[in-house]
Amino acid sequence: MVFFFTGTGNSLSIAKQIEKNPISIPQAIHQTPLEFTDDTIGIVAPVYGHEVPAMVKAFLQKGKFHTPYFYMVLTYGNRHGGAAQLAKQLCEECGIAPSYINIVLMVDNWLPEFDMDEQMKLDKNVSGQMQTIQELEPDATVVTDGLSISRNSVADAQSDVADWVASLNILP
Repeated sequence: MVFFFTGTGNSLSIAKQIEKNPISIPQAIHQTPLEFTDDTIGIVAPVYGHEVPAMVKAFLQKGKFHTPYFYMVLTYGNRHGGAAQLAKQLCEECGIAPSYINIVLMVDNWLPEFDMDEQMKLDKNVSGQMQTIQELEPDATVVTDGLSISRNSVADAQSDVADWVASLNILP
């Protein structure tokens, strides 16, 4: 079971590589009771100001997570500022004993500070980072057949999207 929070799609992209159908925290937070049981439970979220977003904090504080293996993967673009350690402290304050917490470098998309053209040129090696997670956590399900489209090629991607959706065999 993987929960995600995303503002720009980076965390959703990682969540879908871990589990085919991750659960949106903004939707799940309204569930009653806010209680979840699974063999593994993960949270994928961005780093906002060196911490997880307020909604993720509220989800962890309000929720009950019954699992022998709780993990977090935090996406960031430029500086994580010790976010993994802060997330560990948050988990412990919420009565959650995390088995694994790591960070994944993504394209930085905090627009007021960064030149997106420069960010798009940088090789963030997301597939290599995901391979490292899979090596460190061999029982994790890492989805490798997702679709990635650059913002520069969206206009020409219609046939790629159609082919990918057809390959999923989810439409009648």
